[in-house]
Amino acid sequence: MDEILITARDVGKKIKKRKKGSSLIRPEYEEKTILSGVNLTVNKGECIVVIGESGAGKTLLLDILSGKDKEFTGELSLSSSAYINEIVRKLSPRLSGEKNILNILSSFGIKKKEAISFYDKIAVFSELFENLEKPVREYSYGMKMRLVFSAVAFSGAGLIIIDDMPSAFDRVFMRKVTDKIEELRLMGTSFIISDNTINLPLTLSAKTVSMAGGKMISMGNPTEETTVFLEKALSDRERRVTEFFERQPLSERELSRWGNQNIEIIGVDLFSGNGKKCYDFDPEGRMVIRIEYKINRPVSDIGFSVGIFGADGVCRYFTDTYIDEVLVDIKQRGRISLILERSGLMENSYRIDVAAHDKAGMPYDYVLGIAKFKTSSPINDRGMYRPAHRWEND
Repeated sequence: MDEILITARDVGKKIKKRKKGSSLIRPEYEEKTILSGVNLTVNKGECIVVIGESGAGKTLLLDILSGKDKEFTGELSLSSSAYINEIVRKLSPRLSGEKNILNILSSFGIKKKEAISFYDKIAVFSELFENLEKPVREYSYGMKMRLVFSAVAFSGAGLIIIDDMPSAFDRVFMRKVTDKIEELRLMGTSFIISDNTINLPLTLSAKTVSMAGGKMISMGNPTEETTVFLEKALSDRERRVTEFFERQPLSERELSRWGNQNIEIIGVDLFSGNGKKCYDFDPEGRMVIRIEYKINRPVSDIGFSVGIFGADGVCRYFTDTYIDEVLVDIKQRGRISLILERSGLMENSYRIDVAAHDKAGMPYDYVLGIAKFKTSSPINDRGMYRPAHRWEND
């Protein structure tokens, strides 16, 4: 039978909050539930990854499961644990990294002679080397996390808890950490880790807990849970972004535009591959930029251009109908669409400039920032553009 380290039954948390509009002198309070519905067990050698967007309640849950937060509702049975983030907070800033390591090992009951024998292994694993001679007050947050995780990994702790682990380590060191977690699990160490991405549950093949709005939504295998989480997160984000932009009609936005207005850009709508309005795109998905225009005075020729710019103002892509040798079917009031089968734009925020102009480039109507959108992706590559690619072993 598996050894159970943690049992949680309907665990939650309530706080008292001043009622909106109540007097500051004689305030009235009401209870607000900020965490609810947590039911789980943690067995020896098991790894559980808690996923959810920012504000989902992950940190609060870990605070309770670590024993740091003792004000909760429901039933909870705990074993002693090493809460990495809390140990980081309690490091002695004036002491060197070396002395802090020895203090951490001492807190786990490891005598000084044995702690010294572990020190070289910890120094090599952490890759801090000469930095271990410096006082911890000179360390970045990432360096402190490295120091504490490395020390705890050799401490013999039976349960290790880490909040938002991926943000603390660079990608190369993260690989070492996940390998070490797998090694320690085989020796019987348990882990509870929170993650804002979907990569960690899949990397560790961990039991995955999904949270949203302070509630434990579901628990299951990493493939199913991360798929559901990603679909819901992207759907919710797309809905919020769409609602924001649709609350600001084109006529009410402050736009920079110039031209003689012989042709007027009425509006621009963005659509995803499923034909729905969208302002949050997958870099690998289809993107349609639909321009609506009207002719105020007759013109001899007409072309349309689209420019996509990053938040830094740098152009990421530009094209026009003349470049692509597209003949515009001129109508008194019409639409024309630029279709990107795959944008390849990396995760970021972007603006779109649109212009109607003649062949020489003189604008009838040039509108700067007529539409804005985001791209979101679970892939952690970096840069401005994701080209189609693959890897090959020689």
